[in-house]
Amino acid sequence: MYVFEGTPDEISQVVNKMETGPVAIQAVEQTAFSALPATEVRVSEGDKVYVGTDVARRVFRRRPLSQQQRQTLEHLANAHPDWVTAQTLQKATGYSPAQFAGLMGAFGRRLTHTDGYVEGSWLFDCKWSDETRGWLYKLPETVFDAVKAEKIA
Repeated sequence: MYVFEGTPDEISQVVNKMETGPVAIQAVEQTAFSALPATEVRVSEGDKVYVGTDVARRVFRRRPLSQQQRQTLEHLANAHPDWVTAQTLQKATGYSPAQFAGLMGAFGRRLTHTDGYVEGSWLFDCKWSDETRGWLYKLPETVFDAVKAEKIA
């Protein structure tokens, strides 16, 4: 399933570029989020929906990033679009596994308390790796664009 937000013209352009069968478009009641910029298009990849670039930029600007948060974003941006192991990010930040879990939780709190956040949307892509016996992380395109726009990496 794909979820799109934007003006009718923007949604029409996206739907027309998709190579799919019939598409059902459902109108959604306008909320306070309808005031967000038209560039706030979130695309679902599989079961995850990622924040748009504008929301990601607000996440990074609303409070100063810690040194370890910057290091994490820099490392993920430099590796983009590849996956990075949690162990690699722990080494880059100098954090233990427990401290790194707290760092990722801090990103989550920062995200959910940012104006424009839509419940269920993700800042990072992550998946479990049986091979490395740990989590893998990468930046979705929208967040990568935000990291670049904010000159974090």
